[in-house]
Amino acid sequence: MKSTLLALILICSTTAFAKPVKYADSYSIESIAFDEPREVMVALPESYETNPSGLYPVIYTVRGQLDLLSVVAAIDMLSSEAPEFIVVGISGSGSEFIPSKNGEQTDFSRLLHNEVVPHIEKEYRVAPFSILVGHSAAAKFVTNDWLANGSDFSSYYAISPELHNGAINTLAKSLNEKEIVKKSPLLISMGNEDKRMQSMFDELNTLGTLKAKVSFIQYNDQTHMSGRVNTVMSGLRSSFNNWKPSKKVESGQFEVLQAHYHELSKRFGYEVAIPLETMKRESAFHSASNSKERWQVASDIIEYALTKTSNDADEFFGIADEMIGYGMIKGSARLVSYICEQLPDHSKCK
Repeated sequence: MKSTLLALILICSTTAFAKPVKYADSYSIESIAFDEPREVMVALPESYETNPSGLYPVIYTVRGQLDLLSVVAAIDMLSSEAPEFIVVGISGSGSEFIPSKNGEQTDFSRLLHNEVVPHIEKEYRVAPFSILVGHSAAAKFVTNDWLANGSDFSSYYAISPELHNGAINTLAKSLNEKEIVKKSPLLISMGNEDKRMQSMFDELNTLGTLKAKVSFIQYNDQTHMSGRVNTVMSGLRSSFNNWKPSKKVESGQFEVLQAHYHELSKRFGYEVAIPLETMKRESAFHSASNSKERWQVASDIIEYALTKTSNDADEFFGIADEMIGYGMIKGSARLVSYICEQLPDHSKCK
């Protein structure tokens, strides 16, 4: 009875002092294109403050006041399958996303390309990889931006774009295959929509000139609204396929694991670091083994990690302490010895 009462008190106390979840910072920039302040929302990755030298790819979300949370949720679900991102939401409304009839750059396009992107690249540590995402009317903007430019971002995701009036299809038909090949990949998804919108999507899907760079996903079990997270997840899995190393690579020779992340760095144009959690887990795994060969792998991991930053020493000491709790006494002692080989002056090594 007492334990039940205590649990209730703890639950009630937590509820009483609960605070709203904050997943992005919001501020305004002075837009020259619109001659007024425009809201920009920025969600930074969890490691941004603790990894001061790290670079992060960026996802720009058109109509961010409605769709930023969906993008953040999709990234969270794929935490081991894709990198951490800076997610930027740009506030906008439906009429601002309509392409100009004469092909000139719209005010919202100027806001995005000339103002928001330069601002983010100046103020944050961004990697040379970016994705433009939009849903519904904003997806129409994304598709049109791809057709007009197509290489300003590394990938484009258009979620259930509004295609009713056929303008996007007409522009797509006007481009030849050589023009398409020069563009970045584009993903277009469609939920269970009305016949007119579906027919426009199907028509785009049959254009042979688009096949080299455009992927199509049909979600018959999703509505116009519910396909947002699914599409971003599918897009990220495609953009970052083979991001996570296999278990064989993770638990094998450390040189092989290093090679995997070196290849990712070459592929995406910035240093992709081996996750600290991976190194902690594998150093414990190898230290607890009965194989001297694996002990050397653990030593290599510790040397690599602490050469990168000695600030991670306490993280590895923490793993060594946990190993004792699981009965891995000898393995824990080995791990501590490898840490102290690198940092003999550490307080826990004296």
